[in-house]
Amino acid sequence: MTAPAPLTPSVVVLDDEPIARALLRRFLTKYGYRPVEAATAGEALAALRRGPVDAVILDVRLPETLTGLDVLRMLRREAPLATVPVIILTGAVLSDEEEREVTRERGFLFAKPESLDVLIKFLDQLLGRDQPQ
Repeated sequence: MTAPAPLTPSVVVLDDEPIARALLRRFLTKYGYRPVEAATAGEALAALRRGPVDAVILDVRLPETLTGLDVLRMLRREAPLATVPVIILTGAVLSDEEEREVTRERGFLFAKPESLDVLIKFLDQLLGRDQPQ
């Protein structure tokens, strides 16, 4: 009898920059994740509500009404999504209040250009995965 194949964790990636999404897609796929790309907060929320989702990586600054922080706030108030790990990956300088909000909403802050290796190791730890070396 063979063991069932491990499920591929899905990660919603919200970034308005196509190049950033493509880079994260390639990297996440390489390390055994299934990225679900979103260019807008609305697309990200729709993907999250369709589920299942294991983690979220969001940018803060988006060229629309909703920001990544708005998405984080909304997730924390929706029962099935409230416990999904959220990583804020941004090149923006956040105000002290924004940083406190990320902490208050149980998000994890990474500054671009953070090493993607560090990001993957952190994501693996969040999801209890061991990556082969």
